[in-house]
Amino acid sequence: MLKRSLIEALKNLTRSIWLSLTAISVLTVSLASVALVATISTTIGFAVRNLDNLISVPAFLVESYPEENVAPLLDKIRAIPEVKQVKYFNKEDAQQELSQGTAGLNLDFLKTQGSGNSLAWRYVLITPKQSENYGALINILKSQSFEGTWEEVPGDQSFVDNLVKFNRWVRIIGVVLILVFAAISILVMANILRITIYSHRDEIEIMRLVGATNSYIRMPFIVEGVYYNLIAAAIVTAFFVPLFNLNLPNIAKWIGGDLTGVSGSLLFQMYLIFGLTLFFGMTVGVITSYMATQKYLKL
Repeated sequence: MLKRSLIEALKNLTRSIWLSLTAISVLTVSLASVALVATISTTIGFAVRNLDNLISVPAFLVESYPEENVAPLLDKIRAIPEVKQVKYFNKEDAQQELSQGTAGLNLDFLKTQGSGNSLAWRYVLITPKQSENYGALINILKSQSFEGTWEEVPGDQSFVDNLVKFNRWVRIIGVVLILVFAAISILVMANILRITIYSHRDEIEIMRLVGATNSYIRMPFIVEGVYYNLIAAAIVTAFFVPLFNLNLPNIAKWIGGDLTGVSGSLLFQMYLIFGLTLFFGMTVGVITSYMATQKYLKL
């Protein structure tokens, strides 16, 4: 029965070629849209998670702050729930970072204070637990409880906050678009199978008269729906995988961090997400085909 179903489904697909092309085109667009949304969402989410290991808040101590009060200050900062790690840099450490060019976010502030490289400020480098805590941590450090402690607490709070908000909205919009395109795919599949079943109504009636089972009648139409999804998945895969691999170095550089490590981890996540997208697309196609034949064949 399986061999017959595969052959008959292939005949149905080639017999009504324009109808088949319409179904494949719609399914391809739907799968491509879902894959694109999943790619963007995964990339931005990966960037946000990668920020957890990259961002930190440098807080520069006022010149008159007593050195003996630094240890209690560090304990006070460690007690903040949003704080993951605290590291103190005295003048010698800061001067060394400045001369070696390894101060990172702190370099601009260190250079603009004082005369050239002659003056280095003591500062505390504070790493938040998550990138979502970045803005809250800056607000805490600038609150009254730390009044008179800091000369400056620099940080691009707006960039991190906007990236987190953007990631949240991408996920929400992504879920909505996935549901919309899934609904479109289901409607297209159901109506095309309905037309196919109607065009074979005389043949189906003869099979019923000679005692064909429900499965025998239904299977070619279910396999036909699977063919549509397989072809659409193959087209999307042939387009997206090379395109993503080609742009992976640029994406990894935008995210930041070690290029090899980021590329490997992101590539694994993207292939996993992409594979799951195609799998669920196929699953929806099989379920839709089954339900459509159940309804229109009246089995």
